[in-house]
Amino acid sequence: MLALLKPLSAYLKIFIGRGYAMMLLNLSPSAWMCPLPVPSRPWEDLSLDFIAGLPPFHGNTVLLVVVDRFSKGIHLGILPASHTALTVASLFVDIVVKLHGIPRSLVSDRDPLFVNRFWQ
Repeated sequence: MLALLKPLSAYLKIFIGRGYAMMLLNLSPSAWMCPLPVPSRPWEDLSLDFIAGLPPFHGNTVLLVVVDRFSKGIHLGILPASHTALTVASLFVDIVVKLHGIPRSLVSDRDPLFVNRFWQ
């Protein structure tokens, strides 16, 4: 057990010595992770993710995964590796909006600039 604590102790000394701990403490409250609100209806609150690096299928190597956070239902779409916010938005309209309407919220781990361009 002591052998496991020595590497951890060395890591913590580096972490604290470089000021990372203070950087974490100085973050604004909005930077802390907060749980998402619980959805109340299906297909109003969605999450969006990408699976990249798949074998090519008709020139497409990326899978767009849209999950309804209420029912856990999914819609899948394929994209080329060089997709843009416009191509993702177009596919999103085809596979989600036409069936369920415009969602109230969309959660993605993508860059906020990408999400902003997606909504435009």
